[in-house]
Amino acid sequence: MNKDNFTIEYSLDEAREQCLSAIRKLEWRLRRDLTSEDRIACYVPIPDLLPQAPVYFVSLYALDSNHTQVVLIAADDDLSQAHADQDIARLNDAINSPSRSTVGESTSAAQIARQSEQGHLASGQGKCFISYRRHDSADAAGRIYDRLIAKYGYDRIFKDVDNIPLGSDFRKVIGEAVSGCAVLLAIVGREWLTVSNEHGQRRIDDPTDFVRIEIETALQRNIPVIPLLVRDASMPHASALPECLREMVYRNGIQIRSDPDFHHDMDRLLQALDKLLET
Repeated sequence: MNKDNFTIEYSLDEAREQCLSAIRKLEWRLRRDLTSEDRIACYVPIPDLLPQAPVYFVSLYALDSNHTQVVLIAADDDLSQAHADQDIARLNDAINSPSRSTVGESTSAAQIARQSEQGHLASGQGKCFISYRRHDSADAAGRIYDRLIAKYGYDRIFKDVDNIPLGSDFRKVIGEAVSGCAVLLAIVGREWLTVSNEHGQRRIDDPTDFVRIEIETALQRNIPVIPLLVRDASMPHASALPECLREMVYRNGIQIRSDPDFHHDMDRLLQALDKLLET
């Protein structure tokens, strides 16, 4: 594997936040399953060529209380090796850019809520919230997300509820994050309705289910909800849903099919989102 590094004037914790913020700014994709406290795994999306993309592992080493070494390790494939030099320079520039975000201000549910409350969602900068179940449609959600950030940018597309502070009421944090968006995309696969928890209960019937909270909040606050049907799924019957979600059945949605129809379906969705995200 090819390695390169640079040093930044941040403590280890601050350096991690800055690296995550820079990766988001560059619109690289995190590999959360391979990311840990001292290593960040990510790849650089290449439209229509995924998973063939440069893959990097970013490790952080504290030199002292105010300096951290950032080491980028490229995966052992020709594509990653060929792009490593230019991409570590891009990462360095993104971290040290004058417009860099304040430490701790990575895009999270709490930040979107603060932006909404403070009136920072300026005209032309509406945000889109993607609601999905990892077990049901993580791969489809990832591909849809890639198309959305390619057009609107990372900061306007909110996909995962992460970094909820310990001790916070996650229902409130999720609700505020959804309320800060102009539209919610509800990705529905074949198991979206039936997936159950460890007790055999349908997750959708649990009032603390993240997906239920996300969609219920959007419906209650009259935020447009667009169902995206993937993997040949059909819209659930209203009688199969908790009463608080039944209105979703009557929201006009769209099928997002697999290739060769994927990009055609996404083009239709993007046309609709252009209008919804204008304000």
